[in-house]
Amino acid sequence: MKQIELLIIGAGPAGLAAAIEAVRAGASVTILDENPRVGGQIFRQPHDGFVTTDPKALGHDYQRGQSLLAEFDSVKSRVEYLEGALVWGIFENNELAFLHRENSRSVCFHKLIIS
Repeated sequence: MKQIELLIIGAGPAGLAAAIEAVRAGASVTILDENPRVGGQIFRQPHDGFVTTDPKALGHDYQRGQSLLAEFDSVKSRVEYLEGALVWGIFENNELAFLHRENSRSVCFHKLIIS
């Protein structure tokens, strides 16, 4: 069974911030998220082809989100990100089960963040 140093459930603002700091501290990070893209509900990324002509009109939160997404982009090559992953169980001995691409998988983790 695969061993993961730090497993983060959720790629919203808290999960991304945790991943950024953990990677910078030298940790090996895996993120599981149900959505096809990082950002969560608050910093949801638009579909491909959508162009923002006036980012300032979208407000401060949009700009904060873009900053966080850019920061994550700078470390994402060192993060294993599994999109479309539905966690369905956390068990004894730090085992976590999830569905990814129609396959049920299990991993063991040393540390877990649910965000």
